Amino acid sequence: MEEIWKLRLTETKRTVRIIFDSPLGIIGAAIVLIVLLMAIFAPELSTHDPYELNISERLKPPNLDHWFGTDQVGRDIYTRIIYGSRYSIAAGIIVVGIGLIVGSFVGLIAGYPGGKSGEWIMRVTDIFLAFPTLVLALALVSTLGPSFVNAMIAISIVYWPKYARLVYGQALSIKENDYVKFGELLGEGKTKIRIRHIYPNTLSAVIVQATLDFGDAILYFAALSFLGLGSQPPAANWGSMISFAQNYMMIAWWMAIFPGLAIFIVVLGFNLLGDSLRDSLDPQLRRLKAFKPIRFTWLGKFRKLI
Repeated sequence: MEEIWKLRLTETKRTVRIIFDSPLGIIGAAIVLIVLLMAIFAPELSTHDPYELNISERLKPPNLDHWFGTDQVGRDIYTRIIYGSRYSIAAGIIVVGIGLIVGSFVGLIAGYPGGKSGEWIMRVTDIFLAFPTLVLALALVSTLGPSFVNAMIAISIVYWPKYARLVYGQALSIKENDYVKFGELLGEGKTKIRIRHIYPNTLSAVIVQATLDFGDAILYFAALSFLGLGSQPPAANWGSMISFAQNYMMIAWWMAIFPGLAIFIVVLGFNLLGDSLRDSLDPQLRRLKAFKPIRFTWLGKFRKLI
């Protein structure tokens, strides 16, 4: 048992080594950490009430009192961006969480033991995959009605087939391995084999996909909110802030620029982290760096440049 824990610790260190050996991986991790802290400590980081109306301060450009300016009713944009991070992080967690759980369950059922039943399940999954993601989400949330909860339901329904297809493909390959055959010879049930032998070996691909999809979920939620189908006013979310700003672009550029930058930076951060995580879980790259010490090689190159 002790040897198993030592092996897991070694593998964890190797993963961290590969992630932090890349400057882009560090940038992505830093952005994600900052956004998470922003969402958790929003009341402490904000300078105003995000819902306070002050008509006398409307459409003020960035200044010492309002760092990112004010909107059409005098609300502080910096504070609303800080609170908007809560909606974005919640959207990512809910959508990716539901999609991962439902999709993994469907993929495991279809992939092992497989057969005609598995193929029929995947044909139903392919029907969902045939529709463009945003178009299907728009149709669903329009039917359910505009709200944060309905937007989460709509995007989650769109996302689970992706994980089902991923886990299904992994399961078809893994079930041919000797340890799965050995489990069958020992009389282990289908559920035990799925949970003990198959799903743990799909986690590396699933985790990477989830990290990349986190940014996409935030982007889709912002798009629905921009169209008025996400969380409703006066909720502070980045998509609706940009939607209201489009009527004031010529006289108050800051109303759209800062929420747009927030979406861009957060999505970029999750994508950079996902790419770095994908590299760290690549078997060939792990073997190449298996015996290298933990060091930030890119720092040495940076020192040579300066």
